[in-house]
Amino acid sequence: MSDDQSFLHHQAALGFGPYGPEDELLHPAAKNDIQHDALTETQYFGFSVPEARIHGFSYLWHHPNLGTLSSGVAAWQGIKPHHLAAELYDFRMFMSEQTIAAGIDHYKTDVGYQVDVIEPFKLIRIRYEDASRGNALDISYTALTPPAMLPNRKHFEQTMKTKGFLSLRGKRYEVDGYNVRDRSWGEARREEPTPFPPIAWLTGVFGEDFSFNCTLTDHPRRSPEWLGLYQVPDEQVLKGGWIYRNGEHKRVVEGIKLTRRDPLSLCPLSHELELVDQDGERLRITGTVESSSPSGFWPNVSIHIGLVRWQCENRVGWGDSQECQWTDFVHRMNSRR
Repeated sequence: MSDDQSFLHHQAALGFGPYGPEDELLHPAAKNDIQHDALTETQYFGFSVPEARIHGFSYLWHHPNLGTLSSGVAAWQGIKPHHLAAELYDFRMFMSEQTIAAGIDHYKTDVGYQVDVIEPFKLIRIRYEDASRGNALDISYTALTPPAMLPNRKHFEQTMKTKGFLSLRGKRYEVDGYNVRDRSWGEARREEPTPFPPIAWLTGVFGEDFSFNCTLTDHPRRSPEWLGLYQVPDEQVLKGGWIYRNGEHKRVVEGIKLTRRDPLSLCPLSHELELVDQDGERLRITGTVESSSPSGFWPNVSIHIGLVRWQCENRVGWGDSQECQWTDFVHRMNSRR
């Protein structure tokens, strides 16, 4: 992985990097190494109410070299054709970084979205309220695993227990589940059109003892619908991933995925996965998208964010499906139709 390119586009090295309390804070030193305007720092939390087919997320996206901040909260029930059809969608693209002048461990944005890191890598609380629409949330995140840090120390994921409540248009739901949160910094997340087939960031949690993450494209050997439109060598399919079992993270070294999508909206409907870890253990995981909404944090990308019901070894888990689709893919698939 290069020093200035997003982890989405490059295969991660094997192993895990060290981490410390400072990684819950801003990383201002990155500005000394990367002068590109696309230098990025992010903070993501997801949440869900699977029995009600509800999924949502909160996000902070900082551009340190521009002095700007994007942030917001979204939540929806079922499958939405448009992000503004969500019961809750409140995202602001251009805010001053003065909002986080004191850091990202304790802040409240113009949206009314609030984050408090109570104990680094252990306990975090997020809050939001829009009383006029009957929307609110108050959710605590308690760590179930240590963070899985990339070897370059610029991105990590962490499996969390979620507990709290969510109100959507005046109806209250209890949140009592799991989520894999993530953080990125020190890389340029550039916005130009990208000549790749869709890249999916997938997570799943089956309980306190078993979770996974992987970032990858469909594998050409599974004859994806885009076959013939792109040439993707086998070694470029998997960008990275891990499996947490028996109290230990292990790197994913091979990933074979096939995603089926709605022919009109291109929204992912299901995923079939084969993941092989560093010790050669192979897992077969299948998932159905139960709730989803399109979104996009810059105009040249469409991101379908969904809640997946996973099955693996007679166990059921839940997690995120976040698939990035760029202009060439959407245009070509529409032209084929």
